[in-house]
Amino acid sequence: VGEAAVRERLHHVVHRVHVERPRRVLAVGGDEHDDGAVQQLPPEREARHRLQRRSHVVHVRVRLDGLQLVPQLAGHGTAMEDMIPTRWADWTRDADAAYARLASRAKKIVVLGLSMGGSLTLWVGTQHPEVKGLVCVNPATLPQPQEVIDMLKGMVDGGQEVMDGIGSDIADPSTHETAYPGTPLAALHSFQVDGLVPLSKKYGELKMPLLLFTSVQDHVVDPGNSDALAAAYGGPVDRVMLERSYHVATQDYDKDTIFAASVEFISRVTA
Repeated sequence: VGEAAVRERLHHVVHRVHVERPRRVLAVGGDEHDDGAVQQLPPEREARHRLQRRSHVVHVRVRLDGLQLVPQLAGHGTAMEDMIPTRWADWTRDADAAYARLASRAKKIVVLGLSMGGSLTLWVGTQHPEVKGLVCVNPATLPQPQEVIDMLKGMVDGGQEVMDGIGSDIADPSTHETAYPGTPLAALHSFQVDGLVPLSKKYGELKMPLLLFTSVQDHVVDPGNSDALAAAYGGPVDRVMLERSYHVATQDYDKDTIFAASVEFISRVTA
C-alpha cells in the first residue's frame, strides 16, 4: 500500500540526468543511460549530430560556436544497480566539476536541463551567479509533501531498494526513450530531501534570464512545478508552453521548437 501511494503521488522520478558542456553552454539534463560524448561543432554552421544512447539516437540541431561535452554522472549510463548508492551530492559534484572545466575555457556560459537535469541546472545557477542564462525543460522544482517523503523513507528503511520506473513519457508513438527499469528509492529520497527541499527556497536568488519550457501534459513532473518556478524566480522569465509533447519533450513533437528557441536564447544572452 505504501509503494502504491508513493507511485501515485511521487512524480519527481530520478531517471534523467546528464551534463552537456560546450564552450558557451553547459547543459544538465537527459537520461541515466546516456554515455558520455564530445562533439565539436564547426563555427557558425548548423549541424545535426547524433548522440548514441544505448539503443536509441537523439538528434540535436544547434547553431552555436563551441564545444559540446556530455560527461557521465554517477550512476548513469551503466546499470540500474550503479544508481542505487548514488545521492544528490554525487550529481551536484559532477555537475559542478563539469562547470569548472568549462569555466576554465570560457567566460560566457548558459546552463540547460531537462527534468531532474533542470533541478541541477537551477542548482548550478545558485552556485554560479555569473552564468549568463538558464534553460529548463519540464524541471522538477518542488519537493513532494512531507507525508510522501516519509512513506518513501519508510520503504527505504524497510529494505526496499527499487520501485518500478517511469520512462518514455512521450506523445509521439514513433519515439521511445530507453530508461532504467526501476527507480532506486534511496537516491529518489535524496533527490527530494537533499535536493529539492533546500533548492526550492532559493529561486528568488537567481537573477540571470530563464527560458522555461513546460509541457501542458506531463505524466512525470506536474506542470505546477514550472508555474511555481516562474512565480518565485528572481530574474526575467521567458515561458514557452508545449501543447503537443509530454515529459521528454526534447524527443517529442515540440523538439524543434525547443532547440530553435534555445539557440536564439543562448545567442541573445551571450551576445
